[in-house]
Amino acid sequence: ENEVRESFRIRGQLYLEDRVFNNYSGHRPAEPTSVAIASTFHTFTWLLLHILRAVNARNEVEMATFRLHRGNLLKMDNAEPSLVPTLYSVHCINDMQSIVANSCVATLCDIVGYDELGTSLTKEKSLALTNRELVQQGKLWAAHVNEPWTITVAVGCYIFVSVGLDLPIFRLVRTGILTLLNQSGVNTTGTLAFGYQHFSVMLSQHVLWTLIGFITQILDALVFIYLAKIFTWIYRWATGRPMWARHGKRTVVIVDVPWVHQLVNQFVSKLFSQSYSFVSLDVHSANGLDHFVHRYTHRVVRGVLIAIGRPDGRLVGLAKSESAVLLAGKQAAFIRNPLYDGASSGPEFVTIGHNPFKPAMGLVNHISLNSGIRGKFADEILYEQLYSLPYTTSSTHILRSISKNGRSPTDIYGMHFAETFLFTELDTDIEAQSINPPHETIPVFNITAKMAIMQSPKGKKIHNRDDPAVRMAFSSRLDADGRDVETMSIKLHQFYEHRVASLERFVAFCVMFHSLAIHCNRPWFCFGWNIARSQSNLRVATTASPITADNSSSQMTSTGVLKIARLLHSKLRGFEVKF
Repeated sequence: ENEVRESFRIRGQLYLEDRVFNNYSGHRPAEPTSVAIASTFHTFTWLLLHILRAVNARNEVEMATFRLHRGNLLKMDNAEPSLVPTLYSVHCINDMQSIVANSCVATLCDIVGYDELGTSLTKEKSLALTNRELVQQGKLWAAHVNEPWTITVAVGCYIFVSVGLDLPIFRLVRTGILTLLNQSGVNTTGTLAFGYQHFSVMLSQHVLWTLIGFITQILDALVFIYLAKIFTWIYRWATGRPMWARHGKRTVVIVDVPWVHQLVNQFVSKLFSQSYSFVSLDVHSANGLDHFVHRYTHRVVRGVLIAIGRPDGRLVGLAKSESAVLLAGKQAAFIRNPLYDGASSGPEFVTIGHNPFKPAMGLVNHISLNSGIRGKFADEILYEQLYSLPYTTSSTHILRSISKNGRSPTDIYGMHFAETFLFTELDTDIEAQSINPPHETIPVFNITAKMAIMQSPKGKKIHNRDDPAVRMAFSSRLDADGRDVETMSIKLHQFYEHRVASLERFVAFCVMFHSLAIHCNRPWFCFGWNIARSQSNLRVATTASPITADNSSSQMTSTGVLKIARLLHSKLRGFEVKF
């Protein structure tokens, strides 16, 4: 800001308005940036709401002026009010502001485990449940990343004991068996030995003793050859992790909307930029609605870690997006090695989103973000009410019943879209109208339930109305009023996804991968690395001030630059320097 003020002073102008944004994130010197991004994104959300209100206020003033001077303006050619086109009414802006103000910060507190004042919420078991799930998931994936070094240490310990102390496992077994036989009174006159140093013993004893000695030594040799695989399988079995994942370095693929997957990719890459080669990650990212299938499904192998961010498909405006993301994930999930049986022959998934629906994708763990803090959308109310009814009814009847129960249209996001028909006089038989055509008598519940019934592991039939595919199918059965409310609510859904839900998923990814890095950065017998730094030490704490080139050139004669020039000249004394 001081540079901007100086630029205005040089041009002889007064600096009257602030042109520098402050996101109130504080000084954040860490290279894997997360708080500064979230703060800046949230700041721009409020700026967007401010601009929308300003545009609507300007349009209202313009319309009022046009009506006041309409008589004079009609005498002019093309007399029309100069309005800025906008899709959002005052009611829409109020709903959007309510979503941001009431739900965003509260949900983020549940994700990070701290309240607005910095007090930890993890001390009470009933609070910050989402944070616990994210931290636990990061710890689980950290076991995958730490596995190569853990196995290397275990193999080193075995070699030290077996070779250094001459105690290989099969030699210990055969020695123990001979000791038990001798103690039980069995006469063992031979020696289980094979090798050039035991050549005279081999000639003087029965060939069976030599053959057994040869077999045990071959078995010990095979153990050394496959020692890493054996220890890996034992370690995975003991920790309950997938058995058939590939050994070695792990790959993480982050799937979400462009701004989320790109920034999370940079965040994770910088967390592991100074890691050891045996505790590191290959990080990739893609957009599930665009190029994930074409760029990465042919690279899927056993043990690939895929983190998917999902839109909230319970909203009709986001149902198709979540269905497309889940379809892309399933295409990657079903790529498995045919030589191995079970779900562990493919990739491992974790999905993060507000929709609690858990798809069938093999090894998948879904972390559901808290969506109960925000209010309900009008189409959500319609879906929940009509889905559970055993008979057919109209959308208008549902919306009117909500209003009669003491809930005004302002309590539900998008209810103002129904004002055109919600409080009008309707026929007395409105409750008998069906959302189906007159010749159909099938209840709505039965239609959707046929698609929503799923088979549980215990063989019981369960209903899953949160499936986005079921949500889209249900939307096609609504009457005209219901479809109008859904269509007009889509712009609110898009705002919620782009400015609130995606931010919450970004923070959730940061919490999960930070937990992964914390549980990886101190491997056994090694010094830990600083997850806040990279080799380049590049961290741009602020952006350049908007000063033009002509202003910059005029400032080159400032006192500070002259001092630097004189210092450089003194250091280069003895060389020919032309300034």
